[in-house]
Amino acid sequence: MWAAYGINRPDGHRTVPAAMGLYPLRIYAFMPDGVYLYNPVESVLEAIAPGDHRDIAGVQHFVPEAPISLVIFSDFEAFRTGNPEIDNALAGHEAWASALDAGAVAENIYLYCSSEDINVVERMMVDVPAVKKLLALPDSYRFQVAMTVGYGV
Repeated sequence: MWAAYGINRPDGHRTVPAAMGLYPLRIYAFMPDGVYLYNPVESVLEAIAPGDHRDIAGVQHFVPEAPISLVIFSDFEAFRTGNPEIDNALAGHEAWASALDAGAVAENIYLYCSSEDINVVERMMVDVPAVKKLLALPDSYRFQVAMTVGYGV
């Protein structure tokens, strides 16, 4: 998780770039015992929903059996800074900025998994309405990408 989105500099910047340094992504880890949100400031997983919900983290047959699936959302509200100059520059570009940020995170996950000889599959097929309902995500959260990680994936 740290390689994906962790803080690696004293100024709070992370292992990946982010448009305007806003870091809008939220990374959820779906595991057998529950769903967790990665907190990059503390570098910990925070419990969000107990129980095994891996079945909604993807529709492919291997997803419910994999040890972990990461489901990444972008909070479009993070692009509202209160600074009119920045907000106007970003208005209408939230999806592009989020996609760029999510691509950097996905690349870091792939690089880390490769270094540890762990398999990873990037995916788009997620039951987004079920995930948003389970996690009580606001309308400002937009799905970006999912990644399933494990040795048999």
